[in-house]
Amino acid sequence: MLRRALIFLLPLLCFEDLARAEESGPLTNAQGAYWCMTNGQPVTIQRNSKAHDPWLAELIRFIKADGTNRLRYVEGSFVCTEFAVRLHNNAERAGLRAAIVFVTFASGPGHALTAFRTRDHGLVFVDCTGGVGENQSGNPGVFATFGYLERGRPYGRLPLDVGVEGPNSYPYYEKIMAARQGIEAWTQWLTAQRSAIEANGREIDQVRAQTNTSSPEEVARLNALVDRYNEQQRIFNERIDILNRFSAAVQESYALTPTPVTDIDIQW
Repeated sequence: MLRRALIFLLPLLCFEDLARAEESGPLTNAQGAYWCMTNGQPVTIQRNSKAHDPWLAELIRFIKADGTNRLRYVEGSFVCTEFAVRLHNNAERAGLRAAIVFVTFASGPGHALTAFRTRDHGLVFVDCTGGVGENQSGNPGVFATFGYLERGRPYGRLPLDVGVEGPNSYPYYEKIMAARQGIEAWTQWLTAQRSAIEANGREIDQVRAQTNTSSPEEVARLNALVDRYNEQQRIFNERIDILNRFSAAVQESYALTPTPVTDIDIQW
């Protein structure tokens, strides 16, 4: 009765907010066991009956503005479950329909993250579990990620800007991770390419200084050199852009469980 009386004493605006975001009962798995927070209390989430399924771009804007990924991971008190519940509840209060996801692995501890059914890309998983140490304070954006879940395969994460082209495609995640293995070699190769292009630029300067502009043959040769240089520069810039995007996927190794996913429990 005391709790009910206090609720009625709240301003009308707060009462309406509470009505829109209602607390769920304790969440349980298929066997009826409670999913628990780090403190041992059963997981409960807030649900908003007026929440909608977002577009992917809308979801990304929300995640980047929300700030859950900027929180620090604290072993024993604020871990993946707390991150997942916080992101879920913030999304529901913002009007975005969300689910909380509990992942079981073949061995080791489980994991929790958040899911959204986007209007243009279907079901996507979002993991804003933060990190510890210098990486967390230096570049927290790497912890705003898409999660990649597939039974029988290890769990993966990619930063939003890297994963946006395949936010729910495990093969896309594998493609990025395969590219990751060759990043160092690719960087060395591009360094050599840069040196070759610079050499071509010097050659053009020399030819330009010696070219007789009254000779159509010499002018044609110079133009061909310039065209080749510009094309090499264009391809080089494209490859640098790709390298930078792939590099963003490996700024943080995350604390991923290498064993395969055995069960995915999605609760809306």
